[in-house]
Amino acid sequence: PMVRTIVQQSNCFVVTSVGNQRLSDKFQQIRDMTRSGEFRAGSNYQKGQAVAADYFLEPTILFASSNAGGLGGAIGAQFGSIGSFLGGAALNQKHTTVNLTMFGIREGAQIAASEGSASSSDLGGLVGGVFGGEVPAGLAGYTKTPEGKATVAAFVDAYNKLVVALKNYKQQEVKGGLGTGGQLKIQSY
Repeated sequence: PMVRTIVQQSNCFVVTSVGNQRLSDKFQQIRDMTRSGEFRAGSNYQKGQAVAADYFLEPTILFASSNAGGLGGAIGAQFGSIGSFLGGAALNQKHTTVNLTMFGIREGAQIAASEGSASSSDLGGLVGGVFGGEVPAGLAGYTKTPEGKATVAAFVDAYNKLVVALKNYKQQEVKGGLGTGGQLKIQSY
């Protein structure tokens, strides 16, 4: 849901229910009700109204640390127990690294991939690039914890990089066409 919110609020793509099993199940219930005659006449539910998806975006969390601060101990060593307390509280950061991979639905080929990473303190700067410095209301719930902040910021970072990669995208050309066999030969035993 977080990635869907990021993509929708960027206004770069139209988000469909394809690939979201929970939504697909709900829409199937509506289609079943339509066929059973449950809706009143003129409700305008007809075949051919669903929007097809052109792309599938696969989000993956590659790495999530429980404490990326590391510097708190050094502060404690320099300033005693009060320094240790302050260092641990101030520098107890969470770090997340994520990946976004985009596939073309019709051809089943990977079009772009990007990696994003962030610490819990990075949220404001990374979100500012996409949403003008404000954390959108749809993402605010994810930013209540250091882990949530790091994860949101990492996905925003990955999405920003994905959009740049797609702006520079050039379709690959393969002699003979895609999927017709490559030039690499594998030794058989």
